[in-house]
Amino acid sequence: INGARTPEDRTLGEEIVSVFRRFFGIKGHSLGWLEFDERLWLSLRHMQPPVLEFPQSRWTQKLLELTSEIIFLMEEQV
Repeated sequence: INGARTPEDRTLGEEIVSVFRRFFGIKGHSLGWLEFDERLWLSLRHMQPPVLEFPQSRWTQKLLELTSEIIFLMEEQV
């Protein structure tokens, strides 16, 4: 979930996984969320990737964590 602002936003991923499991029989799990960060809008306005313009932001750090987890899960599949 991108742009999470509230605790309810953060649980949305698990709720989506539950719907996919129930209605489509697709197993999975939520990898988490990315918090809302006003600086993302600034980086887009400057036409710069957020990870380059704000490399130390919590948003960037969380994105890198999620990316690492996705890569790990994909490597487990091989």
